[in-house]
This record gives sequence, C-alpha cells and structure tokens, in this order.
Amino acid sequence: MRYILFFDGACEPTNPGGIASFGFLLVANGRNITSGKGVVGRGRAFTNNVAEYEGLIRGLQTVEKQCKQNDQVQVRGDSQLVIRQMTGKYQVRSPRIIPLYNRAKKIRNRLRHHGIKVSIKWIPRKENWRADALSHDAFEEYCRKENLPYISCDCGGTLVPRKNKKTGHRFLGCSKFPECRKTAPHPKE
Repeated sequence: MRYILFFDGACEPTNPGGIASFGFLLVANGRNITSGKGVVGRGRAFTNNVAEYEGLIRGLQTVEKQCKQNDQVQVRGDSQLVIRQMTGKYQVRSPRIIPLYNRAKKIRNRLRHHGIKVSIKWIPRKENWRADALSHDAFEEYCRKENLPYISCDCGGTLVPRKNKKTGHRFLGCSKFPECRKTAPHPKE
C-alpha cells in the first residue's frame, strides 16, 4: 500500500521561546488513516524546528505501527531545514536538534530494515494545510487548558499575545505574520 505522511510544527507566539506544537496526518488512497497533534513544550528551549522534528518523529512512529513490508511511505513537510537535513543535503549542527534528528533517522532506518520504502519530499506550506491545522489546534487546546488568550483569525492562523518591542504595549497578532497582519487589543490591557 502507498501512504503519505504529512507533518508540521509551530512555535507560537514567539520563536524561539513560545509554545511548540506539532501535527501529523497519515493518508492512504486519498483517505485519512490516522492523525495526531500535541504540544512538545513551552519556553526558551523550544523552537519551530523542535516542533517540526517532533511532528516528524510522532508521524514516523505511527507509520511504524501502521505499515507492513513492501508498503511505501512518502513523508511530506514544509520545513526546508528538516527535509534537507533528513535527505542529507544539510548538516545538523544545533545541539538541540541533533538528538531529534537521530531519533527520526533511527525510526526511518528501522522502517527501511522492515521492508518499508520511505522517501522524503519538501512541499509548500499551502499543500501542508492539514498538518498545519492540527499543530494550530494543539496550540489552541493548550491555550484554553492553560487559560492563555488566543482568538482564531480569518486566515486560519491564531491571534496570539505579542508585545511591541518599541513601546512595550501588549496586543494580539496573527500567528501567520507577515502574511496576515490582523491584530486585536490584548484582553488584559
């Protein structure tokens, strides 16, 4: 059987140092087989790249449970860094990313050892909208649970807390900035 694994990650409202969330979706024959989402963590150690790798790792772990010998899986993501590192075009130098890269590579190699063909392909963000939506859902669920302010934006992003660097004024700005420049007053201002 042929599968497609979409993965994505985000770090909002700031990267680095925000809330790192991920999403993945496994598709076969145009049907959604399974999906997952979650929050990796929050704070200074968390970045968009950490979230992207976590989405890839969780997706590959799901492939490991779902697929059998002779199956084919094409992994698709919109992170040029992750895709180019996983395909060997870029070296991995960040101490924070090296263990994540090694985990992803180890799972990929296990899949190949079990006769599952794995390929990795970069896709534009607009083609990765389902995994992106899952990572933003995880972010919003976390914000609700932790009682952090957020508002969904018309563009599909989330209005998240931001701070004007010059004035110190807090406001809500779209997570898809600079593509979307929608803002709203901060509820606690």
